[in-house]
Amino acid sequence: MRYKFTEYILDTDKFELTRSGEAVRLEPQALELLVLLVRENGRVLSRDEINQEIWKGRVVSDAALSSRIKMLRQALGDDGQRQHTIRTLSKKGFRFVADVETLDPGDERSVQEPGYAAATEHDNPRFRDLSDSRPSVAVLPFANLSGDTEQTYFSDGITEDIITALSKFRWFFVVSRNSTFVYKGKAVDIKQVGRELGVRYVLEGSVRKSGNRVRISAQLIETRTGIHVWAERFDRQLDDMFELQDEITSTIAAAVEPELAGSERHRAMRQPTENLGAWDYFHRGVAELWRQEHDSLMAGIKLIRKATTLDPGFGQAYGYLAFAAFCKLVYEWAEPADDVLRQGLEDAAKAVAIDQRDYFAFHVLGRLQTFAGGHRAALSALETCLEINPNFALGYVGLGEAHVYAGNPTRAIEYLDTAIQLSPNDPFKWDMYHYRASAYIRLDDFDQAIENFEKACEFPTAQYVTFATLAALYVIQGRAKEGAWALENSQRLEPKVTVNTMKKVYGVTEEKSGSRSQRLLDALRAAGMPEE
Repeated sequence: MRYKFTEYILDTDKFELTRSGEAVRLEPQALELLVLLVRENGRVLSRDEINQEIWKGRVVSDAALSSRIKMLRQALGDDGQRQHTIRTLSKKGFRFVADVETLDPGDERSVQEPGYAAATEHDNPRFRDLSDSRPSVAVLPFANLSGDTEQTYFSDGITEDIITALSKFRWFFVVSRNSTFVYKGKAVDIKQVGRELGVRYVLEGSVRKSGNRVRISAQLIETRTGIHVWAERFDRQLDDMFELQDEITSTIAAAVEPELAGSERHRAMRQPTENLGAWDYFHRGVAELWRQEHDSLMAGIKLIRKATTLDPGFGQAYGYLAFAAFCKLVYEWAEPADDVLRQGLEDAAKAVAIDQRDYFAFHVLGRLQTFAGGHRAALSALETCLEINPNFALGYVGLGEAHVYAGNPTRAIEYLDTAIQLSPNDPFKWDMYHYRASAYIRLDDFDQAIENFEKACEFPTAQYVTFATLAALYVIQGRAKEGAWALENSQRLEPKVTVNTMKKVYGVTEEKSGSRSQRLLDALRAAGMPEE
């Protein structure tokens, strides 16, 4: 269906808004709202009705809707004062007031506008709109290469479960099963699929079963260029069909999400600065955060703050600002730390208030609560995170850390093992091994603690605390030479580290003088760490 109002044409089939033949840049959720308002033009839509249609009844703040309305008005040359297109009715809702004309299917005005005649796959208006909005992905039916048509149910099941699992990562859009299964059994051109479904990425794969073994291959492809963003192969024993299906689904979903995020960050970095919107500022900022360097972190915070200025209802951006505060605390770049913790908790709370299904926001809220010593609140937030998205590796890291400090080391190890399985290439993998080692210390298994700290120290982002604690364990085990090496590396990363510094890290008080932590401090003294 196509609607014409003033100089704009809204095509609901192509999911695009154009003005004089040129695509108007809008985020998909704002475009969905415009479709609803235009379709119901002349009728007042309440906030509850809009919430049900756009957010499917999910609890979101008023700021989220207000932000989308503001975004639409700006795109349509309207504002809150004139309201010549979208009118706000106090305590009632919103009404689309511009005159709307429904175009007949044969009416070619929308394609004869300037700029359409010469459109190609590279300058197609829909592609331009997608390149400026949140990403979308289509999961094509995995091909059954087993030579047995009766095994098709398994490949179809894998596909459907991956669609469901990826849908839990709510910062990108996943095309529904009914739209992608029309390609089942067909040889497809990925670029054509991208055009037909309006997606930036396609995930495709195959399943080959032989005897009691199964091989599953998957690849993520950027539709505009055909470039392979990620590819992996999984070989498994076929002991329990359902257990295998769950494992493969979780592994693929957990692997694809960070690759997709990385690709989006690279795309945002290539955008000309004069064309940046909130989404681009956000991804540029996130790219800086993931460098895990002080100056990059500070630059990332400025970029993400810019995104929240442009879109005050951008909940995900507040979640990453809270994550930046968490990183400052982890790397001890926070001065004063109490102020950074307070700001981080405020940003995390704002993110959760805007979108109560944002798993990342609950994750960061839990990590910051752990820093604040609120173990019960931390466990609750992190459990909520994983209820929303059970494939989020950092959620398991946070829950593992929280259980370490809550005195449940065995459970902590279980969660951390899951995190390592879900995200084997995670930039925070050193963190996973660090907390795993901390759990083993609480179980008095120093051999396992050393093994895990050694793994953590292999990563360039490992912190001085990791090396210092490893040094103490080496000394306790009578490995003085290795202890000296670990202490040297700790002092290289933090030249001012002292026993008093580590006392604060371990939370040691005079009442705990006989604790494991006190034993570690005595070992650091023996290794040669200065007292003050």
